Amino acid sequence: MSSQYAQVLTRNGISIWRVRPSANLAFLSRTPISMIDHGENREAHWSPDGSRIVIKTSDSYLVLVTVIFHSNETIYQAPPLSTNAQRNFLAGPGEAFPLSSVSLQFEGVIRVEGTLIRVHQRYSEYLGQHQKESWGNEDLTQEDK
Repeated sequence: MSSQYAQVLTRNGISIWRVRPSANLAFLSRTPISMIDHGENREAHWSPDGSRIVIKTSDSYLVLVTVIFHSNETIYQAPPLSTNAQRNFLAGPGEAFPLSSVSLQFEGVIRVEGTLIRVHQRYSEYLGQHQKESWGNEDLTQEDK
């Protein structure tokens, strides 16, 4: 993703920040049921085009989140300024350009059999590298244990 934005991951949510000036643009929280069913957030990765974030959970699930940039909508409205001040100051926070709005939408969850080791990004798809644990001559997934 562009160096203009950063994602911050917590155990149950994700937020998108504008790097300079620093400002929180969006936050998406997972429900308590989702946390029980799929585990806590562990890692997050941007898609190469910046339109999606995939979150790896502690229970080897992938949570897909769509990122929508609203370039025509601004957040953090500046207070009204006198005509003289308008010529000398930019309207955004820290005298920067106005911040565009961003929204996060839950897209879905993918269950990975076995233990998810790593997520590879390829244009519009995600490939997960995982391993199945074996016991004797049978292959067992985590749910078989």
